[in-house]
Formats: sequence, structure tokens, C-alpha cells
Amino acid sequence: MTERERVQPVTAALTAVNVIIFLIQFFYRPAARFFYEEGTLVGYAVAEQGEYWRIVTSMFLHAGTDHIFSNMLILYFVGIEVERRFGHLRMLLLYFASGIAGNLLSLAAELRMHEVWRSLGASGAVFGVVAAMAVLAVRNRRYIGRSGMQRVLFGIAFSLYSGFRTAGTNNFAHVGGFLTGVALTCLFLLSEDLRRRAARREEL
Repeated sequence: MTERERVQPVTAALTAVNVIIFLIQFFYRPAARFFYEEGTLVGYAVAEQGEYWRIVTSMFLHAGTDHIFSNMLILYFVGIEVERRFGHLRMLLLYFASGIAGNLLSLAAELRMHEVWRSLGASGAVFGVVAAMAVLAVRNRRYIGRSGMQRVLFGIAFSLYSGFRTAGTNNFAHVGGFLTGVALTCLFLLSEDLRRRAARREEL
């Protein structure tokens, strides 16, 4: 089995966990009610009642089959490329940091607007992973080719546009996740560049 054919464990595990939780929700209604009441992201519950776990648990809950299908499809096929490029730990960091940052931005907006939202979904984390792929595409067009880069950038633009056009979509989580993904990927690449330069200096 070649490296390109090998399943990337972090991406596979994150996808599996999301799907398993959704199946539990789908087939066992009491669990669905519990997850919805206790796991979704609600501003006042976090800020006033200290239920900070919602910032993470909401990343693994989905509202329906279309919701989870679109998120997991993107996560899997983009995630395996990102994980192959950056490794398992960085993929895990990228996913959680993007999802958490997106949820924090969502919370700030919710509290600022004095509204009550119930947010759920892996979209913030997924946007972070997509952002990583976009940075790689811009940094090195040969990595996925010109047509591949155009597809990635079009997909990002279309996803953001669709989000702003669709009622009930938490675009703050999307934007927060995407910006975090860009920032982390730039740090990853900078770290790699610095290590390469240090290695070259040692060889001289």
C-alpha cells in the first residue's frame, strides 16, 4: 500500500466519532434529546452557568443527515490530504483549535447581539481543515495542480456564500474556524521553513 492510499488515522477517527454520535442520536431519541439539551452551544449556558464543555461537544453534533453528510464528506477527503502533509498531531490540533475558535467567535457574537442561539456541527473545524488545504494550494500550486487549486478556492467561496445565504447557518463559526486554520497552517509552514534553514546551516 502506497502512502497516498493509506488511511490517515486521525481523519478517519474524527469522521467515525461524528458519524457514530449521529447514529446514536438518530436511532435513540432519548439520547438525541439529551445531546441537544446538554451538548449544543448556547451562549448564556456557557457564560452564565459555566457549561464550558458545550464549546467542544457541539462540534460533534449534527442537525440532520444533510448536515453531517456534507461536513463529513469534506472532512474526510480534504482531511486525509492535510493529515498526510502535516502529520497526525497537527491534524488533530488543527481540527480542535479551528472548531473551538469558531465556537468562541460565535459565542461572542451571540452575547454581543443579546440573542439566544443553539449551535451545533463540525463546520468550524471543517472550515479550518479546508483553510489548511487552501493555504497549501496557494503556497505551492504544484501540490494539487492549478485545476485542483481552483476547485479548492471555489469550494471555499461557495461554502461561505451559501452559509450567508442560508437561514440558520452559523457563519461566525465558519469564519472563525477558517481564519484559525489559515493562521495555524502558516505557523506550521513557517516552523518547517525554520527547521530546514537550521539544518542547512548545520551542514555548512
